[in-house]
Amino acid sequence: MNSAEIRPQSEPALAEILKLLKENAGRKDLVVGHTDAVGCFEYNRVLSKRGAETEVNSLTSKGISRERLFAVGMSFASPVATNASEGGRAKNRREELVDMAGA
Repeated sequence: MNSAEIRPQSEPALAEILKLLKENAGRKDLVVGHTDAVGCFEYNRVLSKRGAETEVNSLTSKGISRERLFAVGMSFASPVATNASEGGRAKNRREELVDMAGA
């Protein structure tokens, strides 16, 4: 995909994340970006971090403190599906919220 933009189909999930963060004001999270395995690792690491930063920017523009969110890029180091098919690659292009409780 080669893009760090938020897709329209991601808006409902972002709304749920926003609700979760507003209901849990003390919560701090990693926003972890992931890519598919097309291209080199380092390029995808930068791309995955840009995706995570885009999500952080979206959430902070809606009232969540930037001190609560930390963007991290994982490149293609943690796939959830095969990279051998477009369907699998699409599943691997994602951002995840990781609660930092106890960290």
